Amino acid sequence: MKALALQEWCQQGGRQFTRFDYTGHGQSSGEFVQGTIGVWMQDTMDILEHVTQGPQVLVGASMGGWLALLVAMRAAKRVAGVVGVGAAPDFVLRISASLTQEQRSELEARGHFRRPSAYSPNQPHLITQKLLDEGPQHALLGAVGGQVEVRCPVRLLHGLQDPDVSWQVAVQLAECLATDDLQVQLLKAG
Repeated sequence: MKALALQEWCQQGGRQFTRFDYTGHGQSSGEFVQGTIGVWMQDTMDILEHVTQGPQVLVGASMGGWLALLVAMRAAKRVAGVVGVGAAPDFVLRISASLTQEQRSELEARGHFRRPSAYSPNQPHLITQKLLDEGPQHALLGAVGGQVEVRCPVRLLHGLQDPDVSWQVAVQLAECLATDDLQVQLLKAG
């Protein structure tokens, strides 16, 4: 829904708009169980390099916000700005830290478990051991020196009622980013 509204806004203003599904998500190819933050970051880098032209504003919700920031660090000349909507950097670390014994056992036996989500109550999120093992390599919130080397403008929008990612994550992320052109907007009803 958010992506379609943004697409319509861009089209009405004559702006370029590119939207895609990460490997194993939506209508993309690949198996979700093979996906990791690194794989999905590379998807984003490939789209940026091979599909778009000129500087881009990257917009990402939840995990997409994390990926947009990772790409902004690696392709600074191509990224004019980042908009994070309920950005969820380092969510794999928070999941790992909150695993129940039952979830740990399921990870060990099957290599994955399903985690309920307020966004999709009928379709729990699949969390794989591979995702949990690889994700910390891309952590932002515990950046060495306390600075995440993103220097483009960044706008973080976060709902105070977000059931999956606390608004405090947006504030913590803002404290870590190197850019001086940063705004955090907290939405009371969101």
